[in-house]
Amino acid sequence: MKSLIIGGTGMLKAATQHFLDQNHQLAILARNPMIFDERTLSNKANQLRLISINYAQTDNFIGAIQIVQKEWQGFDRAIIWMHNHAQASLVALLELLNQQSQRTCDIYHLQGSAAYRPNRLDNSAIDAHISKENYHQVILGFQIEDNCSRWLTHQEISQGTIYAVENKIKRHIIGTIEPWEKHP
Repeated sequence: MKSLIIGGTGMLKAATQHFLDQNHQLAILARNPMIFDERTLSNKANQLRLISINYAQTDNFIGAIQIVQKEWQGFDRAIIWMHNHAQASLVALLELLNQQSQRTCDIYHLQGSAAYRPNRLDNSAIDAHISKENYHQVILGFQIEDNCSRWLTHQEISQGTIYAVENKIKRHIIGTIEPWEKHP
């Protein structure tokens, strides 16, 4: 399995480690890929490609992905966590992944809780570049505990992402998004 993970060293670090432990080849694009310890890097060097890049710089971002994509003859899976300020890069990435001819790439797009309320976000640019067959949406909700709400922990996000990927769920909500009035 050859996977691309955008944001795999922050809240998705445990998910990244899980897929490494499953012996997947991973290309990880992150602002700080050196967050992995030396033991992880030396033990998994042959299956891990760490790329430090700012995904808001669309041309550089896509260029870095194209290098690995060509070398690996495409990706089987992409797990994408990108902030809304880089919408141009996200659209370019979705277009690139859907155009690869070597293999179909299953896309797992992580989005904040506002994605649950479609009237609050304009996803038309994204919708134009996704293939419904291979696109999966993972919505990051929140937790309610003792009548108080809190955002998800990194561990909860990683566990929910792993669950969505391993079960090929089309639309998965980690935590809850209802009642909306209770979100933190």
